[in-house]
Amino acid sequence: MIVKISNFPPIVRPQTNVNMADVVYEVEAEGGVTRFAAIYRSQLPDLVGSVRSARLLDLELVPMYQALLAYSGTSEPIQRLILSSSRMSIKRSRRSRATTRTPGSFASRRKARRSSIRCSLSRPS
Repeated sequence: MIVKISNFPPIVRPQTNVNMADVVYEVEAEGGVTRFAAIYRSQLPDLVGSVRSARLLDLELVPMYQALLAYSGTSEPIQRLILSSSRMSIKRSRRSRATTRTPGSFASRRKARRSSIRCSLSRPS
């Protein structure tokens, strides 16, 4: 699973369970603001966050790691590309069953797994 995680403003630190990721990419989002793409393969914590928006680079990472993408919003062109891909993504929304809304945005392992099973997908990695 790849989770987009906030790194700005400083109030979002410390992030939840980034330290459990196998690989973390720090990518500039805009104007010097960075986001993390945390990749969980060997272990997936119950809670990860705070979850942020997907970017164009994520469309490259998902097939590289054969992973789900958990994110909270994106631009319309990127959303169309995500929806047209053959990989499943988990977008945080009010109706999402794969995420939990708390002060901040978090991805829940149990909810993500249940969501992928309902969609007849293999277990998220």
